[in-house]
Amino acid sequence: MRQRITIIFIVLSALISVKAKADAWAVKSNLLYDVAGAPNLGIEYGWKGHWSLAADMTMPWYVDDQNEWCYEMLNVGVEARYWLKDWQADNKLHGHFLGLYGNGGCFDFGHDRMGWQSKWFTAVGVSYGYNFRLSQHLRLECNIGIGYLNTDYTRYNTYDDNSGIYFVEDGNYSWFGPTKAGVSLLWVF
Repeated sequence: MRQRITIIFIVLSALISVKAKADAWAVKSNLLYDVAGAPNLGIEYGWKGHWSLAADMTMPWYVDDQNEWCYEMLNVGVEARYWLKDWQADNKLHGHFLGLYGNGGCFDFGHDRMGWQSKWFTAVGVSYGYNFRLSQHLRLECNIGIGYLNTDYTRYNTYDDNSGIYFVEDGNYSWFGPTKAGVSLLWVF
C-alpha cells in the first residue's frame, strides 16, 4: 500500500512541475474499472491545442484469506491523442479525439482451484473518444480502442488444502479486437 501511495505522490508531483509547460492537464479515473474493483489513476496533459499525452495505471491486488481466489493485475498504459477541434481558453480537453496507445503489465487470476498467471502482456492499438464537458473543470470521457493483445501465460491448479499451487501448462494467447474501453471522470486544471 505504501508503494502505491508513493507512486501516486510522485505522479502528482511530476504533474505539478509540468503544469507551467502544458496548456492543460488532468487527473482521471476510469469508472468501468472502478466498478470492476480495479483501482486506477490516470493523468493527461496537452499542448498546442490539438495534442495530449495520457498515462494510466490499474492495480487491483486482492487475495482472499483462504487463498481460494485472487485478482491481481498491474496494467500501465500510455496514449498519444490528437484532438479534432482546437481548444479554446475555457474548453480544454473537450471534444473528439483519435489516439495511438500501448499498454502492458502482468496478471494472476485464480478461482476455484485453478488460475492463470503471466509475467508480461502487451497491447497496442488505435482509439477514438469523446470528452463531454460537465463543468469548467469536470469532464466525462468515453473511449474505445481496437488493437492487438499478446501474452504468454501459465495455467495452474491449487492443492486440495490450498497450501500452494502446481503448474499445469504454459501457453500463448493473442487477440485482435477491442483491447481498451473507458468511461472516465476527469478533473481538468
